Amino acid sequence: MVLDREWVEPKFQLARRDFDISYTYDGYLIASDRFKDAVEGSGARFAGLPAEPGYYVVEVDAIVRFDAQRRRTRFDKLCVECGRYFGVSGATPVFLLPGEIVPTGKLVRTDLEFGTGDEQHPIVIAGASLARHLEESALSGLSLRAIAG
Repeated sequence: MVLDREWVEPKFQLARRDFDISYTYDGYLIASDRFKDAVEGSGARFAGLPAEPGYYVVEVDAIVRFDAQRRRTRFDKLCVECGRYFGVSGATPVFLLPGEIVPTGKLVRTDLEFGTGDEQHPIVIAGASLARHLEESALSGLSLRAIAG
């Protein structure tokens, strides 16, 4: 079963409001107004959290292919019914397949989702100029690392 991240629980409330960017345990990327403003025009979509004004679920549609073989990503317990693995580990450093390009001012996400059970989510990657802008924005909860060569 794949999570439907298009649906937002109307009563969902954040446990902490001091992060501009974070993930929920079930793989939703949550962002503040500050993050939303910082990535305007990057290709991300935002769905407001009804019970949390100023916070959003973030969806990134553009996909880049992760190089699981070169990264030595581990896949555990394949579900023959849904085709997903219970666990996918070995996400960082990020390796992309040869020829994959992250546009400089855009957000993209990996084709693979990492984590265990229902806690899996893709890695969201910022292009070079957007990453510099995000670093300058000093957003709380944000962790930027270079993609491996």
